[in-house]
Amino acid sequence: MILRYIFYTCIFVIFATIIITILFGFITKPLKSLALEMDETKPGDEPPPSSSGDHDEISILRRSFYRLLRRIKEFEAERERTQRNLLLTEKMVAIGKLTAGVAHEINNPLVGLLNCIYHFRRGGLSPERQKEYLQLMEDGIKRIQKTVSNLLEYAHNPKLEKKDNDLRQVIESSLSLLDYQIRKNRIKIIKEIPDELPPIKIDGNQISQVFVNIFLNSIQAMEEEGILIINTKTSKDKILIKISDNGKGIA
Repeated sequence: MILRYIFYTCIFVIFATIIITILFGFITKPLKSLALEMDETKPGDEPPPSSSGDHDEISILRRSFYRLLRRIKEFEAERERTQRNLLLTEKMVAIGKLTAGVAHEINNPLVGLLNCIYHFRRGGLSPERQKEYLQLMEDGIKRIQKTVSNLLEYAHNPKLEKKDNDLRQVIESSLSLLDYQIRKNRIKIIKEIPDELPPIKIDGNQISQVFVNIFLNSIQAMEEEGILIINTKTSKDKILIKISDNGKGIA
């Protein structure tokens, strides 16, 4: 009888173990499948059509997961729109700060042009003097053209276009937009830039916007007669740019 009880007990344990294993596999297999599906799914993906009409707990969890992904994708799109608007607003603020300097840069050559025209209208100019005034007028017009061109290029909002650029030229054009603020605050510019820098594949317009913002922040942080240092050097396949000033800094 003892052996019979032991035998029946062993049979019961084996049978219970088989039942538990089957039930455990029945429960965990869909969970493993769902976990694998979640790992391979990207935001915005739609749930598989075969499971969209099921009403078991796993299917409900799957649909909730895909709804969450859709909301994440919508939030990400909204965040990107907000970030673009913030960047555009920051650029407009910078343009507003540059307006006074640009107006001054345009006004000075215009005054010179009017002065030259006045002397031409009066007459009596020697050929040498006429040649000198014509050269001054040409220089003034080129200066206005360069100022307006730099401002339009800065305000332009193109798609990212990477191409080979001369970094020295990008820095010079960025500084030219701030020429009025630099002279007004008597800022000394120290450029530690090698004579020959290799071309670098960048979007010159957008990098120029970065430089203008940094330079403008430096000028605003310094008292009159401050020092702005621009240092560039090559390091393997990169160009390192260091911009420093003697302003008050950030606490």
